[in-house]
Amino acid sequence: MSDGLFSVSLPSALVDRAHAFRRAHAGATPGALSVEDVQELAELLTQAFATVGIQSTVVGGSALTLQVPVLKPSNDLDIVLEEPRSGRAPRTELVAAIMQGLGFTKEPGRHWSLGGCFVEFPGGIIEEPFDLVGAPGATLRVLSVEAMLVQRLVSYQGTGATAHGIQAALIIRAMGDRLDMTRFKPLALRD
Repeated sequence: MSDGLFSVSLPSALVDRAHAFRRAHAGATPGALSVEDVQELAELLTQAFATVGIQSTVVGGSALTLQVPVLKPSNDLDIVLEEPRSGRAPRTELVAAIMQGLGFTKEPGRHWSLGGCFVEFPGGIIEEPFDLVGAPGATLRVLSVEAMLVQRLVSYQGTGATAHGIQAALIIRAMGDRLDMTRFKPLALRD
């Protein structure tokens, strides 16, 4: 598939997987993604971008969906893309070529859709700790629960966003003693 300056040849197994996902979700009302949908889309995109040397990390509400599935599901999949050598985001044209090659449709802003499911590529780089989640061969980089907890607390404190305050409380309740305080404390003190 090509978009302007980039020509990307994706493995047919990935393209077939994307088409199967789109068919399974055709006509569905956009809304909350199940844990399985987040996992499938994240695996698909992680593998597709890896074919061109781009690293993917699941962040935001979708990272919470994977890490703390008792929370309200995410409405979209949030993935930060980075070129490992430079730490920068890949060129927009390369992202577009891969997404179009998989059958995604460009939406306004940073969103893409496939079968009523939305993907967003927020900017930035991942400096926070991440976890490796999933089965062997389908392992995903997912922002750590501790980093997400700090983000939610900072947002609640700074903006009064009630939803983020509630999410922080639910993360603490769901994770309990499994929160890694050696990760949490330096993040909390930094922010």
